[in-house]
Amino acid sequence: MKFNRLVREDNQIQTIYDKPNADGHLEQFDITAHEAPRPEMDKALEALGSVCIEIAELAEPLKGMAVYPYGLTVSYTKHGTRKCSIQFKRLLRATGKTYKFKTPSFQIDDPAEGEETNRECSKEQAELITAAINEGIRYAMGERSQHLLPLEDDTAEPSDGTPSDGDLFDGEQTDE
Repeated sequence: MKFNRLVREDNQIQTIYDKPNADGHLEQFDITAHEAPRPEMDKALEALGSVCIEIAELAEPLKGMAVYPYGLTVSYTKHGTRKCSIQFKRLLRATGKTYKFKTPSFQIDDPAEGEETNRECSKEQAELITAAINEGIRYAMGERSQHLLPLEDDTAEPSDGTPSDGDLFDGEQTDE
């Protein structure tokens, strides 16, 4: 699988990835879902704030002017080396409004054999980005923060198998 994009908005999350089909050709999947992510996704995206500051060469944010990463885009060289761009929001003091920005694209992997471009971030930054990518993959594969329905009530008395008033049995309500 080649993970291409993660965008976490307030009411939806978009993931885009390529996966080989039965014929071996890559098929692109673009999933937009409204289920809440695992808490680890928000933590992984939040951790990218320091990466954004360093890669985009931003001044350290002043109080109340934090950087809020909300997505990332990943591209691959023909050898599979990953490059990444991080999307983030930032409050600008001059206008008092929040604007969307993105970092320049930068290589997060060591170069593959035959490639000359070196990694353009630290190993620690690459690990933070990889953690966010992995959370995007988990979300795309259905691992989400979903509440389980209370299908079994532990306080209910054991049943002897006889339907009670209001229970359905073979499509009909029983009378006792």
